[in-house]
Amino acid sequence: MTRAAAPRLSIRPRRTLSDSGGASSSASASAEKDALRLSLAATVEGLELGVVSIAASAASDSFAAVTLDSKVRVCSLPGGEVTGSFDPGALEAWHACWHPSGSVVATTTHAGGINLLDASSGDVSRRLDTKLGFVSDAAFRHDGGVVAAVSMDGGLAVVDAETGVVLHSTEAHKLPVRAVRWSPDGSQLFTASDDGRINVFDAGRTALSAVSVLAAHTGPVNCAAVRPDGLHLASASADRSVKLWDLRTREVLHAFAAHDGRVAAVEYAPGGARLASGCDAGRVCVHSAQ
Repeated sequence: MTRAAAPRLSIRPRRTLSDSGGASSSASASAEKDALRLSLAATVEGLELGVVSIAASAASDSFAAVTLDSKVRVCSLPGGEVTGSFDPGALEAWHACWHPSGSVVATTTHAGGINLLDASSGDVSRRLDTKLGFVSDAAFRHDGGVVAAVSMDGGLAVVDAETGVVLHSTEAHKLPVRAVRWSPDGSQLFTASDDGRINVFDAGRTALSAVSVLAAHTGPVNCAAVRPDGLHLASASADRSVKLWDLRTREVLHAFAAHDGRVAAVEYAPGGARLASGCDAGRVCVHSAQ
């Protein structure tokens, strides 16, 4: 395993970026802006190419960033100090996700694989073959025992993280799949695709079975996030909207139209009371999700 030189870390003066809370009146919008603010605490510089994936660990104060040259940086929070800089090989890292233990960073590959990297040393402890094409996203189940992966050729696979055995595999969509997420209890999988839909799968012991479709976007769905209580799902789309779904009724509860560009990312805060979304226009919005 080759350890790349750590990027230079620059701590810049703090400044504040106001967000749009999506309030229905000017008064409530002003109050929302005052209540929800983002402050720049640190910047990691010296990365050779653009960042294509960033993932925060739920078990430790760390995040992992992957750049276009397939290098992985692990940084600490809140200061952003680089604690590890790893190079698993050309085309061996696209998307990053963390094992629930916080000790392993998984990276997806262009050739259908998932690399399990030790978060301290960067050593590849195991390589999993999903039997898919270019793996665009992956996510561990809450217990860490299995990992779900989706691909640019529309596939979905569930792989045993210990043995590498592909437990289930199916065609999730006809078009590229951009994101996959587990329900908090591990009983369902949600896949977001360029076809504008989020498909819901029963992740049973014997097979993957499609149970419903969330369809309201008019453009590709780039990302999805499940609220920690499992009741709601948020989806981010190229149609410039973020939609909030009720997973019990499969209906849209609310649509946020606070972005001027393709919305590429969405994520819940740990408690589920707030939701952040980011777009190509360079804007991050923090929404009240209560």
